[in-house]
Amino acid sequence: MGSENTMKTGENPANLSDDQREELRLALIGATQAYEDDNSALTMEFCDEALAIDPDNPEAWLLRAKFGGWDSKMYTMDCDYAISCVERAISLQDPSRRYQVAADIYVARKHQIAKLLESQMMLPSLTSAKQMHETMQHWQRFLAEIPCLTPGLIEGEVALCKNLCMRSKLGVMPGDRLVYTAYATLNDKVSYGDMFEANLQERIEGAKQRKQQIMNDVLARIEARRQSSLSLIESGDLSPEQERERLQEDLASLTCDLGDVIGLSDRLMYKSQLEEVRKKRAELKPTKIFKKKELDEQIAQVEEKIAQIDAEIAPVVQPLQDEISAIESRLFALGE
Repeated sequence: MGSENTMKTGENPANLSDDQREELRLALIGATQAYEDDNSALTMEFCDEALAIDPDNPEAWLLRAKFGGWDSKMYTMDCDYAISCVERAISLQDPSRRYQVAADIYVARKHQIAKLLESQMMLPSLTSAKQMHETMQHWQRFLAEIPCLTPGLIEGEVALCKNLCMRSKLGVMPGDRLVYTAYATLNDKVSYGDMFEANLQERIEGAKQRKQQIMNDVLARIEARRQSSLSLIESGDLSPEQERERLQEDLASLTCDLGDVIGLSDRLMYKSQLEEVRKKRAELKPTKIFKKKELDEQIAQVEEKIAQIDAEIAPVVQPLQDEISAIESRLFALGE
C-alpha cells in the first residue's frame, strides 16, 4: 500500500515542467486502469507516483479514498488509513460536488465490505466470525466517519444491516448463520443492525438538521441577493465591470448551493443506481424473462424514488435555477 512518506511537498502544480505534467498524466491513467482492474497494490503505486509530482492532486487522492488501505488480493482492510485518505480527498474536491463524491467513495468502500462478508460466509468458523465482527466495525466506521454522507444514505444502510442480521438469525446453513453467530458471540448478543442504529442515530439526526438548515439558508440567500442586487443596480453605483464581477461571484455561490441541495437529496445516488439497473437489464439474454421482470420492478421503484426527491427539493431547486439563469442572461448582456 502507498505511504505518505513517498510524497514530495512544496511543489506548485502550476509550475510543473512539461515532462512532469506528462508523468503525472500517465500516472493517473495507470492508477485509474489499475483501479478498474481491481488491483489495489498497483493503484496505490501509481497514486504515489502522481502525488510525488503533485501532492494535492484531487484525482489521485480520490482513488486513494476509494482504494487506500484495501488489499484486493488478501481481502484485508486498514480502516484507519482508509478514513484518513477519505478526509483528505473530500477536502480537495469542488465544494459543489462533495456530497456526490462522498457517496461515490462510500459505494466503493461498501463493495469492499461486501466482498469481505461474502468471503467470510463461505468458510464459517469461529475465526471467520471474529473477522466478520471486525468487518462490521469497519462498515460502521465508514458510515460514521466519511464526511458529507446524507441522512437518507445512512438510514438506508442501517436498514440493510438490520435486514442482514434478521435473515442470518432465521438462516439454516452455517454460512447464512455466521452474521448471527458473530454478534451473538462477540457483540453481547446485540445485532449489528441495532448497534448501527444506536451508534449512528446522533449523526443521522444532526445531518437531518443540517440539511434543513442548508435548505432554509439557500432560500434566504437567494432573496437577500435579489434585494441587494436590485438596490445596487437602481442606485447606479456599479460600473459594468463591477456588476460583472459581482454577478460572477453570485453565480459561483448559487452553483455551489445547487450542488449542495441536489447532493443532500441523494438524487445523484439514485440516478446512478437507475443507470446501473438499466444497464443490467439491457445486457440480459432474451430468455431471462423472470430476471427482466425483477429488474423492471427495481427500475420502477428507483424512478418513483427520484420523482419523490424531485418533488421534495423543487421548492428550493427551482428558485436556484431561475436565479442562475437570470444571472447568466445578465452576464451575457454585459458582455455584448
